[in-house]
Amino acid sequence: MVPQGFVADPNNCGGCGRVCPAGSACDQSFTCTLRCPTAPCPAGSTCVGGNQPVCMPTSCASQPDGVRCAGAEIWGICCEGVCVNPTTDNRNCGGCGMPCCGGTQCSSADGVSVAGVCLKPGL
Repeated sequence: MVPQGFVADPNNCGGCGRVCPAGSACDQSFTCTLRCPTAPCPAGSTCVGGNQPVCMPTSCASQPDGVRCAGAEIWGICCEGVCVNPTTDNRNCGGCGMPCCGGTQCSSADGVSVAGVCLKPGL
């Protein structure tokens, strides 16, 4: 749990030296996220979200790993140039480069969490 009032560092978002691109901020899940301005989002992105909408890229071709993206069933994160769902992707479960092993599958354990966990099927 992130303490209330916590401000994530945009120069070290989710890891040392992981700088968020211009026009984005490091959110409480340590993900670089473009904030929706009052004007439309820039080309190549779309505004997604309810109370705190953000601009998410529609393509990960030029995005660093970990940036949230529109697509991948609901929303996703960019991993090696592809938008993946970190709650279902067995190669990027909970984050980029975090594979499930030994017959486990990536799942959002409670069906709501934004980070997946590797679980044995049927659990």
